[in-house]
Amino acid sequence: MHLKVRERGQIFEDKIAKDVDELLYWIFSGITFSMACDFELKNRIETQDCRRMIFEKQNELLKKLNDDWQEREIECQTNILKNYPIDDFAGLRASYCSKLRKKGYSEKDIEKIAYKKYPFK
Repeated sequence: MHLKVRERGQIFEDKIAKDVDELLYWIFSGITFSMACDFELKNRIETQDCRRMIFEKQNELLKKLNDDWQEREIECQTNILKNYPIDDFAGLRASYCSKLRKKGYSEKDIEKIAYKKYPFK
């Protein structure tokens, strides 16, 4: 079984599943991620890395479908966080950078000022 995901005519994902369970996991992982993103957007906490809520909600949804899928997703999320750790100030920092950019600051100065005000935790 082959799963291809296209976006605007470009292949975004191209995977071959070894069995139906794997294919269903991939499909529902994508669906629950989208649902979790919608949930986070409606319930956003500005001082919290959005992935905290997204991952929690996605895991809750996957658990309702299949405990093994939830465990697989938690493993994927853990790997993501190893490479891209939680940063609760990322959203605030991005908004602040945008304001500084509009005021004409250089990118070098923007980074210094923004990280001083909203440090990476």
